[in-house]
Amino acid sequence: MPEKNAVQDVRSAIESRKPSRAFKDALKLYGNNTVYQVLDSFLGDLPDGQRIRKTALAISLPEADLRHMADSAELPVRRVSRLLLLESKSGISEDPLLQKGLSDKSAVIRCDAARFTGSGKDRTRLYNHLIRLIREDPDIRVRRSAGKRLSDSFADLYSVDFNGLPSLSQMLIIDALEGHSRADEERVESLLSSRDKEISYRAARTLQRWGTLKRLFTREGGTDTLKAAAALGLADYLEEINLNNDNKDLAIELAGLAGREDLVRRFNGEHGGFENHEKSESLVFSDIADTVHHLVKMDKTKREDTILKLPLKNPDFKSAVESAFPESILDITHSVLFNMARLGDWKDWNRRILDGLNSGDPEIAASAIPALAEIDPETALAVLPPVLMNSNKELRIAAAHALTCIPSGKGVLELGDYLKNEIEEETIQDVITGIRSAGGAALARCILDNIQTISFKIAGELLSDGIDELGVELLADGIPDETELTELLHHAGYPGGVSILAAWPALEESSRKKFLSSLTASRWGEIIPSEKEAELLKILKNLSLEERKTLMEPVLHNTGGKHRRLIQKLIKG
Repeated sequence: MPEKNAVQDVRSAIESRKPSRAFKDALKLYGNNTVYQVLDSFLGDLPDGQRIRKTALAISLPEADLRHMADSAELPVRRVSRLLLLESKSGISEDPLLQKGLSDKSAVIRCDAARFTGSGKDRTRLYNHLIRLIREDPDIRVRRSAGKRLSDSFADLYSVDFNGLPSLSQMLIIDALEGHSRADEERVESLLSSRDKEISYRAARTLQRWGTLKRLFTREGGTDTLKAAAALGLADYLEEINLNNDNKDLAIELAGLAGREDLVRRFNGEHGGFENHEKSESLVFSDIADTVHHLVKMDKTKREDTILKLPLKNPDFKSAVESAFPESILDITHSVLFNMARLGDWKDWNRRILDGLNSGDPEIAASAIPALAEIDPETALAVLPPVLMNSNKELRIAAAHALTCIPSGKGVLELGDYLKNEIEEETIQDVITGIRSAGGAALARCILDNIQTISFKIAGELLSDGIDELGVELLADGIPDETELTELLHHAGYPGGVSILAAWPALEESSRKKFLSSLTASRWGEIIPSEKEAELLKILKNLSLEERKTLMEPVLHNTGGKHRRLIQKLIKG
């Protein structure tokens, strides 16, 4: 990741009165790779025209140079140069550029191409490319960008005939549509009667997410669509309606079709439902569907706490769940069901969980990953490594977290192999995020088990968000070679070093000496940000005066000005 000063300087250059000159200075100071990483981050996932034009003014390169850079192997360089070309008058209709962007291996570049590429003289060419993206692209961000561009720029051409398309293509198109027009809504409504239950359920869920079902409830002529969706279990919007004499009977009918007995009771003026479950020690098994539907809407932390109060080990409870939610229907309720299976250790759910992982729905797959890793770790070891390369960011993070936590430790070896060979920076960062989220002990184990496999740069990156006290102790015991420890801390940056100092009271004398020597050799003191003075003054109280001198005094020979005064203050404490 670019250092903080580089981020500040490059962004200041873009906003300055003479951006071109300031940008050249930043290039000389930080180098091409770092500067273009900052520019890529500045532009963001969905850059607008104004931000792109600001970047173009700063870079100020001839079109020929930008075209050459558009073929770069480095993603930030390739992406930034392509965006500038797509925004230029002469670049937007260039067919080779169009082809490369829409089929680039990077999902974010495919998104850019779908949003900005001009159609040129042959509109149908780009139209067909966009249709192919929403039918075939594995990344939902790309499909949605393509769908929005079709509805924005090709309304006169855009029509989707679902008949004859494979099931997966139909579902991908549903996900790509935005629901901004009545035409989109009608396209999805046509799928409610699909023989494929997964397609019809996804269509109903999409209409509910868009607010279409709620709008149809308040107008005439939408009853058939509402009943079709209710028959598939989708009627949550009824919780938000204002009940009156004109719509009460319809609301009760729809709630009944959806199996929402809690709503039927509410609309009839009766009491019951999930609220009473929380007050009762025993769960009424016939109301499990109500329970699960309410759990889906809860905050994740509260949801897990509530699930833990359920009789997950009771065979009758498990049977009731399986009756209420048949194995053949996979939907968003599985974010709760798979969590129940994981916490209840329902070993025989491994096949159902594996089906969820392979469902093609990112929300379902994300809930299946931790459950599979805990219930069937051997199968998880076989199927989760490829997920690290999935186009969906959340799935990559979840898979990395799950592999880190597999008790045998084999998962961290798989992660080591991945980090050793992967070159796409975005996916590497997502995997690192997943590993970090597993906690300090797991993070330390991942570093220690792979220290001979992955580079010290990657190992340091894992540590560069800090580590907890237990993780620090494991690192102290696990890396006897001070040269290796120094190299690791050099790449871990300020957060890695400060987390070690924060754990100082828990460390044995030998570990303190080793860390002190390695931190000093890594020249950690030279990268202390001035704004961290208060934080460090508090943490450095853990060290003796002699230890502070050992760590900080070498820095005084290589620095001056404000930083020198900061180091002197830190030594004195």
